Amino acid sequence: MSVEHAPLSVAAGLTDRPPPSLGRVSVVVGAHIGEHTRDEVRDGRRPRMDVLELESALGATIYDFGHLWARRDPRALRADKIRQLTKQHSLALAYDTMARVADDDVVYATGEDIGYPLAALLRAYRVRRPRLVVRLHRWDKGRTRARRATYDAYRDYALPRIDAISCSTTAQLQHAHDDGGVPISKLVFVPHMTDAKFFDLEKAGANAWAGEDAPDGLADFLRQPYIFSAGLELRDYHTLVEAVRDLPVNLVISAYSPYSHFAYEGSGGAPLPPNVRVATFSPARLRDAFAGARFVVVPLRPTLNACGISVLTEGWAMRKAAVATRITGLLDYVVDGENGLFVEPYDVDALRGKILYLLERDDEAARLGETGRRMVERDFNLDDYATRLGRIMAAVGASHSS
Repeated sequence: MSVEHAPLSVAAGLTDRPPPSLGRVSVVVGAHIGEHTRDEVRDGRRPRMDVLELESALGATIYDFGHLWARRDPRALRADKIRQLTKQHSLALAYDTMARVADDDVVYATGEDIGYPLAALLRAYRVRRPRLVVRLHRWDKGRTRARRATYDAYRDYALPRIDAISCSTTAQLQHAHDDGGVPISKLVFVPHMTDAKFFDLEKAGANAWAGEDAPDGLADFLRQPYIFSAGLELRDYHTLVEAVRDLPVNLVISAYSPYSHFAYEGSGGAPLPPNVRVATFSPARLRDAFAGARFVVVPLRPTLNACGISVLTEGWAMRKAAVATRITGLLDYVVDGENGLFVEPYDVDALRGKILYLLERDDEAARLGETGRRMVERDFNLDDYATRLGRIMAAVGASHSS
């Protein structure tokens, strides 16, 4: 099977099926979504979240770590013992959730971190209901051969109990089918979405850094021309730092991600150049940082995953041009010369050249940014996410009830 790499090339037919009504739906999240987070979303202080959109649009029940920690009934206590013995929070949540969703029609797991343990338990206990849809972020895992082999066996046991896998790249989809043996009927490409209402240039603070509340005393630094980068997952910041060394522009790196297990490795231990600063931002200040940047740069290590796509789509939503490493995982999103510029991995000189190219061509940067905004509004907008995913879940439910 061959999957074309082009924006929104859907490689499986689940989304083409008619969308019958959904029954009882649950969403299982390997995270904690507390009231503080909900309040920030309601108040517009952080982007809307996909799981909360599903809760609102589909009437879904959310099960997360907070739901587990708040209860002391016998099953929750047994789940806590599992957590203590295995050090696996997701396994404990999956065990607790399994019985609570037994009467549901469809369950959506937001990642393989919670989807695989839930699927494995449902299979082990021979539970035929509910149907299970899992969002795939990473196919392989483990830094040693032994750990990868263990993870592969675990994943392969869970996969038969999963009814549909939502892939964020067509490369993931092809790999899952060709190398993982997952039937193509179970696979569907659903692109990454971003909140284009939150990440809107008109909502960014006017003269955002005029005050003294910039993080880590960055106010003066951010008043000078700068380019922006963010995130942790498989980032190649060493190449980026070397590319901007001695350039007439500042670089701001927001080295934070709530979903990544990677740490910031920066300049490989060498001192940072004076035109580079690393900081963390609140969601609203992150939006301001995008707004003030000349453009966005996303340096990456090769991967099939859509690493960096949150930063790219958020930057595009803010009408910012993007320079990104050409990796397989971004071929569904970046069209070189249309909404961004590609560079080859680990190439300091090429990255430096692309940065200088955009610094010298404001009109070109503006064109790329405007194209990116239109693509977000049309193809990567969170407003469409619940509809797309709801159609997939409804199709999965219908295929097993007919």
